[in-house]
Amino acid sequence: MSRPSTPFVLGRGEVARRPTSAPAASVSSVVPPRAQVDIVRTAQRELRNPDEYVREISRLWREAQQSFLAIGRYLVQAKRKLAHGEFQRMVDASLPFGRQTAYELRMIAEAVDGGRIPEPKLPQAASVAYQLATLKPDDLAAADQEGLVRPDLRRPEIITWKRERLRRSAGANHESLTRRRVRLAEIIRRHEEELEKARRELAELDETIGAKVINGEVEEQN
Repeated sequence: MSRPSTPFVLGRGEVARRPTSAPAASVSSVVPPRAQVDIVRTAQRELRNPDEYVREISRLWREAQQSFLAIGRYLVQAKRKLAHGEFQRMVDASLPFGRQTAYELRMIAEAVDGGRIPEPKLPQAASVAYQLATLKPDDLAAADQEGLVRPDLRRPEIITWKRERLRRSAGANHESLTRRRVRLAEIIRRHEEELEKARRELAELDETIGAKVINGEVEEQN
């Protein structure tokens, strides 16, 4: 004989089973409508196979992405509309995260709404989305071309890519500086040769006309 299933109720931050001895009650009669929605969204179900776990976890992950983007947009709006100093006081005193997190979420929202990162391609983790949002335009374009601007991008991947790009950029910059140094050395060498030639010619002229040049003026020798 199978045991009857027991309904779930929301406990303190987790889902708990309602005691079987307690009389059944309609959720709608004891829980406000908004709380009913929260129960539906947070209640755990017994899943049966990897596909179901992937599907459910991915759904919740997408909702998390939508949440951090919406929070970032509200932060952008608040910073724009609140009086000077009021925004920072609100972040410091009243929000459940600090200045750095608020800054990162704003940068993400501005990158999306500014057209730098298409919303459908925004990474699903805020920390990863921030890594893209703070790239320079040329770097972001390169990341997109190389397939890194996508929802399933992971933090180790973008960090490794940034380090490699910095290394390549430093190498290219070193080569450019080396070529510039060679060109400047060649310019100096040519001018030194011309200067030495001019000095020899000047000395020959001095001997020919019996004069010497002092401070740009010709002084006749006795």
